[in-house]
Amino acid sequence: MGEVKVGTRVIGADGRACRVTGVFPKGIKDVYRVEFNDGTYVDCGLEHLWEVQTSDGRVEVLNTKQLIESEEDYYIRLVGPTENIYNTIEKRQKKLREFVNYSQKIYLKDMYIYTSDSISILEEYAECIRSLGHLACIKGNQLLVDFETKEKKIINITKVRQEECQCIMVDHPEHLYVTDGYTLTHNTEVSKRFMSWAIGKDSHLPNIMISYSASLAKDKFFNRNRCINT
Repeated sequence: MGEVKVGTRVIGADGRACRVTGVFPKGIKDVYRVEFNDGTYVDCGLEHLWEVQTSDGRVEVLNTKQLIESEEDYYIRLVGPTENIYNTIEKRQKKLREFVNYSQKIYLKDMYIYTSDSISILEEYAECIRSLGHLACIKGNQLLVDFETKEKKIINITKVRQEECQCIMVDHPEHLYVTDGYTLTHNTEVSKRFMSWAIGKDSHLPNIMISYSASLAKDKFFNRNRCINT
């Protein structure tokens, strides 16, 4: 994410473009790889925030460290179709129909398997299909696409290296943006830290906080205090 700067366009939770409004260097940090069941992954720090769903349907905002420490299964909702400066949604949907025509349908399921000895063709189809909000997973010489599933599962988190890190703020109402592998993730926790400071500064006084982020307003931390979502 080192090339991202204020004004850079990214994709928000609704699939539309939004802009980066803040970039916050974090220094050299441990980097962890969050892997998903579709073969994609995102490299991030322990403090990086995620909007996740639990097996029973709860939506929470947790950081990477909390995900590692928890024994629950967590899922990230899929986003699509997303805006793309290289290809229109219509052209990608045409390519999706091409994929379906050349694929084998799995009986009684809205799932398809495409076989090819060319990894570049498999990756091209997978990229297109993920950009339209569907689950696509490459296994060997096959691409498996599931049109029924609306989320992908976190299956592993491991430390991979140390490097200069930064977090960003985006101008999307949900403060969620699409990163590597068409993975939906949360922006910076700066607002959370400010609230921690404000509440701790005058802890004997009642605190009413106003948030423009629905996901932050629902967070466990905020629910222990009074938070109004605007």
